[in-house]
Amino acid sequence: MGSWGSGVYQNDHAMDLYSLEIEHLAKQLEEILELEPVAWDDIEGPLLYVHLLSVLHRDQAFEWFSRSRVIGWKEKYLSIFDGTMERPWPERRAVIERVFDDLIAALPPDEPTKKAGSKKTSSRKRRVDR
Repeated sequence: MGSWGSGVYQNDHAMDLYSLEIEHLAKQLEEILELEPVAWDDIEGPLLYVHLLSVLHRDQAFEWFSRSRVIGWKEKYLSIFDGTMERPWPERRAVIERVFDDLIAALPPDEPTKKAGSKKTSSRKRRVDR
């Protein structure tokens, strides 16, 4: 068990809470992106979830999200944005892209897909993409 003297994330309870918060933020975002129909008002505030994930990752790196998962969030979010705006809003779109791109850039590259029949295993931590 870690101690608080080593840093805020060096405590088992803190790491449990950290993990739960990351899962919660991702789940909230994914639930909103799956709404049908979904409106701009539904997703405008939850952009904060993506920003918070970036901040949490900056403090204590995690490997639970693949870049491709976050890229999928970004594409869906921008699709909703583009489909619900009555007029172009390039300044806001640029902010949305920057928030997602900050998280995408912070994540490690996706691992290449294993070839069929390959028995080589990775020594990296397993990612959990739900």
